[in-house]
Amino acid sequence: MKVSKSEEGMTLLQFLSKHYPDLSKRKLKEGIDEGTCLVNNRILRKGSAPLFSGDQVTFNIAKHQDVAFDSGRVLFDSVDFLAYNKPAGLVCSLENFPADLRLIHRLDRMTTGVLLLAKNSLFFERMIALFKLRQVKKTYLAVVDGIMSEEAGMIENRLAKIGERGGRPIWGSSPDGEMAITEWEVVSHGNAATLVRCFPITGRTHQLRVHLSELGHPILGDRHYGDRFHCQAKISSMLLHARKIAFEEFDIQAPIPDEFRQQLEQLRLSTHPL
Repeated sequence: MKVSKSEEGMTLLQFLSKHYPDLSKRKLKEGIDEGTCLVNNRILRKGSAPLFSGDQVTFNIAKHQDVAFDSGRVLFDSVDFLAYNKPAGLVCSLENFPADLRLIHRLDRMTTGVLLLAKNSLFFERMIALFKLRQVKKTYLAVVDGIMSEEAGMIENRLAKIGERGGRPIWGSSPDGEMAITEWEVVSHGNAATLVRCFPITGRTHQLRVHLSELGHPILGDRHYGDRFHCQAKISSMLLHARKIAFEEFDIQAPIPDEFRQQLEQLRLSTHPL
């Protein structure tokens, strides 16, 4: 969108509010804070910044529109639970799912992949117990910035809330935090990026995002934990996908989203074996 003469002097937030009246100011602010708004091809994170006639503004509206539950994305359905292929943009809150389903765990808004929902209290409590006993095995795919020098490793530290950014909490290493453990392995190297497979042993808030960022390789598209990226490719969404969940006799996989695959191809990252 090009700023007209009559729009000169508007702040970035005012301009976006005018052009996207269906999005709340909160969502627009989130988009600005997350670095999804470009002015003259540069990320601008300041909603109060004034605009000038001729400025070119780009905003990824699809990333911030509300996403509804879609029964066509169900991966597995039984009398006790449902496995859902969560799309990017769907918030894991009760109001976004049918009333008879209960979230067993959560995925961040822009994370895609397998999400489990219980249909009864008995199964819900059983799953909570399995998570506590670390008997639920989760596998994620993440595309991270830069070329990782090691082929595999384990991150073990304590995570706690250490600040805020744009009104949203930032988590990081802290001696007062809760134990967080992630195992990881490289799948392939590409153009200034690495595809890794992650196995979170614990399930702390933003665990994978923080751990990979603290390794010096933030997830591409994750502007909350990565300010500067060596990879200069245009990334349309955070490249983190919950690929698989295994527990008891169940082993459930979510297909890799088309958008994720397209980014892999762009970055020349091999998807074999996945």
